[in-house]
Amino acid sequence: KPHKTVTMEQEKGPHALSVENLLKAQAESQPDKSFLFSRNCESLTYAQAYEHCQKAADVLYSLGIRANDRVAMIMPTTPETKLAFLALTMVAT
Repeated sequence: KPHKTVTMEQEKGPHALSVENLLKAQAESQPDKSFLFSRNCESLTYAQAYEHCQKAADVLYSLGIRANDRVAMIMPTTPETKLAFLALTMVAT
C-alpha cells in the first residue's frame, strides 16, 4: 500500500511546504529540469527524482516506517543517499 500523498491545495498546515510537496510541485512544473548532478552518473531531472523518491517511500511505508519512527542511514555520500534521505522525509511527513 503506497503512503498517502497530500497536495499543497489539500494541506493548509505546517506540512503544506513539506519536502514531498515541494519536490512534487517542481516535478510537475519543470519535469525535465536537472535536479541532481554527479560526477559518476547521469544527472536526474525533477520528475525522475520524484519518481525514485516516491517508489522508495512506498517501500519504506510497506516495511512499516511511519512518522516519528527512528531510522539510521549509514551510506556513502552518493546521489542515492540523497534520494533515500528525501524518501524518508516523504514518509515522515
